[in-house]
Amino acid sequence: MQRATADGAALCKDISANGGRGVDYPVRMDISVQRAIEQWPNVPDVYGWLSLDRKGRWLLRGEAIANPKVSAFIGRNYLRQDDGGYAFQNGPQKVHVALETTPWVAQVSAEEPLALQDHTGQPITEVSSVWLTDTGQVVLAMERGAAMLQDQDLVLLLPHLRIGGVVADEDQLLAALEDLAGAQVALCWQGQLLPLQAVADAALPQQLGFVRKPVAARSG
Repeated sequence: MQRATADGAALCKDISANGGRGVDYPVRMDISVQRAIEQWPNVPDVYGWLSLDRKGRWLLRGEAIANPKVSAFIGRNYLRQDDGGYAFQNGPQKVHVALETTPWVAQVSAEEPLALQDHTGQPITEVSSVWLTDTGQVVLAMERGAAMLQDQDLVLLLPHLRIGGVVADEDQLLAALEDLAGAQVALCWQGQLLPLQAVADAALPQQLGFVRKPVAARSG
């Protein structure tokens, strides 16, 4: 493994910087949806119909939605709720979304420099912390919520990980990820090193503030 040098920060910037930190694009609700809410403000919410799987696919009653226009419509009108849950605003009706993992699923959209996007196609431009679960998933904390990196993209992330602030080979990185508590592994992201923090998958919702299985509030 290379020894730490004063060039570590510069090396990180050279590989990952993309012109400075930006601001995540907000999720934009369609104007037609906003108008429908205003026209019919008291339509009951729906639970148990829509879910998001670990691959970033929308599922309707367990079946993947194949129509890209429908998927795009859901993505544009997918919003965080006050209680930490997430829902799709289908016109005047709010459809609560069950999550297999996290409310967003991240994908590597470019390797050099590293660029990420979520499953709706929105660029990821701000990451506040990075987590590694006990099931081997990398999870990013963003302003709009937590995003699990797609399983197949982990290998694309390896060149952007550092041990003790310096570059390491793939075998060293994989070994370090197996023993995160004993290593100083960090993601080189936009000119800074974000330490990978260990977390149990079951503790993710509480740690990062989201609800995996939304349920209707009991009346009375």
